[in-house]
Amino acid sequence: ISFNAVGQTETDIKLFEALSRALANRRQVEFDYRKPGATSPERRLVEPYHLAYRDNLCYLVGRDVNKNALRQFALLRITKLKVRNKRYAIPADFSAEKYFAGAFGAQGGTENHRVRIRFDASAAFYIRERRWHASQTLQDLPDGGVELTLHLASLAEVERWILSWGAHAVVLEPEQLHISIRERLKKALSHY
Repeated sequence: ISFNAVGQTETDIKLFEALSRALANRRQVEFDYRKPGATSPERRLVEPYHLAYRDNLCYLVGRDVNKNALRQFALLRITKLKVRNKRYAIPADFSAEKYFAGAFGAQGGTENHRVRIRFDASAAFYIRERRWHASQTLQDLPDGGVELTLHLASLAEVERWILSWGAHAVVLEPEQLHISIRERLKKALSHY
């Protein structure tokens, strides 16, 4: 028996253990965090609510104290962790299951997008054989294709996935996703 996943990362076990202890003891944490595309990290003060392993990465979900908002942090982008003595309580209405319910991969959230994608007959077999998301419904099409409908909290991850299907997938809705994919394909074509 063997397992393999494309794009695996190495998790800093000491960082994971420190965050686990902070979460268990309900202690605030402070760390430097470099967002994708940022040239330098910024200092964050966070109340940890949940640790998750999703889509080959470990994530911390918690309340960013300075932004007073729920945020998600990839552990591989966290440095200079400091566990503080200040305690906090996780809100009774927080649920990791609800937070990630709309995630296509790792990005949870509170938005609600209805996504409809038509796959041609050559891709339909592969679409039908997997459960891509808990919300999915499939509708067989007369030409042998299939229409996949999802309800997602974020469009970024599903956009990358749709692009991976190339000419075999067409976004039917939402319009903003259709437009975004069209623009990305135009840009990609300009490279060739």
